[in-house]
Amino acid sequence: MSRPALAALEEARERAAALLWPPDLGRWLRLAVLTTFVGGAGSAGSTGGNLQSSLPATTGGTGLLPDRPAPALDPATLPALGTAVRLLAVVAAVVVVAALAYALVGSVAEFAIVGALRDGEVGLRTSARRYASRGVRLFLFRLVVVALAAVVALGPLGLVVRGALTEGAALGLLAVPALLFAGVVALVTWGVLTLTTDLVVPAVLASGVAGPLAGWRRVLPVLAANPVDAGLYLLTRVVLGVAAGVAVGLVGGLVALVVGVPFAVAGAATLAAAGATLSPAELGALVVLAALFALVVGALLQVVRTPVVVYLRAYAVSVLGRLAPDLALFAETDGAESPAVG
Repeated sequence: MSRPALAALEEARERAAALLWPPDLGRWLRLAVLTTFVGGAGSAGSTGGNLQSSLPATTGGTGLLPDRPAPALDPATLPALGTAVRLLAVVAAVVVVAALAYALVGSVAEFAIVGALRDGEVGLRTSARRYASRGVRLFLFRLVVVALAAVVALGPLGLVVRGALTEGAALGLLAVPALLFAGVVALVTWGVLTLTTDLVVPAVLASGVAGPLAGWRRVLPVLAANPVDAGLYLLTRVVLGVAAGVAVGLVGGLVALVVGVPFAVAGAATLAAAGATLSPAELGALVVLAALFALVVGALLQVVRTPVVVYLRAYAVSVLGRLAPDLALFAETDGAESPAVG
């Protein structure tokens, strides 16, 4: 008997094909909108950034940095400096708000895609109304997990840096185990977020519970009873993700080459007409051409990416149904080669 993580591969293909074929332009476009907000590996950004840039200019006579007088500050530059800081703060706030809004919409879209695989119907407004409450709970759960992981991972590293600055450079050697610990925390966080997206979301829909915490209470006993299958699923998921990324990248590069031909011709014509100097209007035309090129390529790449995301979600739902028949969303999966739980 094959393992559920392997047996589900073919069923996932059939389920994804049932949703995507025969091609329906409206359905594909709606799915493309939903998959814009989900999919990729919810990879946490690197936490090993340039810490040196945040260190103070002097060390209070510890000998780590040479003593030198601070450069004189011209008072005339203070208003300009204050304006730049305020502008930077506004830009940072806009970026943070946009990222949070994107993540919130993505949390709702996760339920919408799984619901579409179950029901065969794809709707944007109906999905927003139906899954808004669960999506908000998923968003908050992800936010709390990432925040806790950041505190746990960066806390020891911050203490090491502070100790190296105040007590002596020798303490900086502890940065190596602190970084290793941060890497372990990042790996565990990735596993929790991946399993939440892939298995807990369909478990929430299958069991009718309110959110990810209740979903985890349904999924955790299944994972504990089938640790080998859970590990094999994560491994297969990584392999599929890498293969899908390579395939989408290759197709995306080909799409960019084909689409780029008319834009390159138009840009060359604009440069030829401009001669030695570019007028503001001609420069604006080139900027518009570049923006249109990026927009068209991005839209086409998202359409190419859509079946990949749908397949990965179908694969996760199929694996969950084989591990726990009572959480199966696909009727044909119910009880199919499911290992005994308990």
